[in-house]
Amino acid sequence: MSPEENRDIYEIRFSRRAEKGWKTLEENIPEATEKCLHFLMFTPLDRLASGGKIKKMKGTFSKFLQYDVTDNARIQYWVDKDCRIVYVKYAGPHP
Repeated sequence: MSPEENRDIYEIRFSRRAEKGWKTLEENIPEATEKCLHFLMFTPLDRLASGGKIKKMKGTFSKFLQYDVTDNARIQYWVDKDCRIVYVKYAGPHP
């Protein structure tokens, strides 16, 4: 990958809980998890690119987005656009 392509990639950081949940998702639904990872790395804020899989959360979680990995699995995250970092707070079954 060229340096120009690399600058467009978002770094992904998992909370401890989310990292554990992510590993479980990778083991159980590897294709869907890989698709989610690609989305987070390149277009984490693009609702159109998600194919309708993301929504903005409400209330005390209003800074978070939720991505539907499958009908029963979700990740919740927020994005620091300036630093190009995606912070994954939760990964696992639909909460």
